[in-house]
Amino acid sequence: MFDPGIQKSQKTKPFPIEGISLDLALTSRCPLRCRYCSVPKIPYPEREAGEWIQVVESFARLRPIELISLEGGEPFLRPDLSVILEACLNVAERVKIVTSGAVPLDSLPLDLLHHPRFFLELSMDGPQEVHDFLRDGSWDRAWSFLITGLERHIPVRLRSVISRHNLPFMGSWLTHLDGQLGSYGPTVTFSYDTILFPEAMAKEGGILQRAGLNHYPARGLLPSPRERWGLFRDLKSRS
Repeated sequence: MFDPGIQKSQKTKPFPIEGISLDLALTSRCPLRCRYCSVPKIPYPEREAGEWIQVVESFARLRPIELISLEGGEPFLRPDLSVILEACLNVAERVKIVTSGAVPLDSLPLDLLHHPRFFLELSMDGPQEVHDFLRDGSWDRAWSFLITGLERHIPVRLRSVISRHNLPFMGSWLTHLDGQLGSYGPTVTFSYDTILFPEAMAKEGGILQRAGLNHYPARGLLPSPRERWGLFRDLKSRS
């Protein structure tokens, strides 16, 4: 039976607007040549900081922004990164910079690095020998970046791309990291993705081919669902 009281209540209490996340590829430039990177190292005209600010502010007028991810290439190569970051912090609930750690932190002011809604996401793919094999011998730079961030009390999340190259080492490596980083105080969080086939990435966005996609021999490198579930259970059981 129609109840005008219910209709009125629904009009005065609209459903909340669902938030969105934005991944912004600020540059294709990067000093590394990682083994399974999907980003083409082809220079292309980059949007200026003012254009990126217009992009994020236009999205913010339409929907709440839960997370903005500033990515590359290597975003720390942008001399105007602080301008873009500050604008993103003004409109998003959280903002992260995804980095290889190959470029020092010094290009960003501490007040932005210490912003309560900001964190760094550092790519590290396992112990030194494995990381160097996968990420162009960049372990020393990534480790220095991590320690610098922790000493400056900047929130850091480690992120690994899981493949058969590093899956067997993840548990022991993270246990070792617990011991190495325990004295620094701030909690280091961890997340992981699995390696993707270039053919799968090329189909993103429908029938259009992804421009400049790097094709690499990924056959046989994807862990099975059972192996990935085993890693997840292992990580969730840790304190």
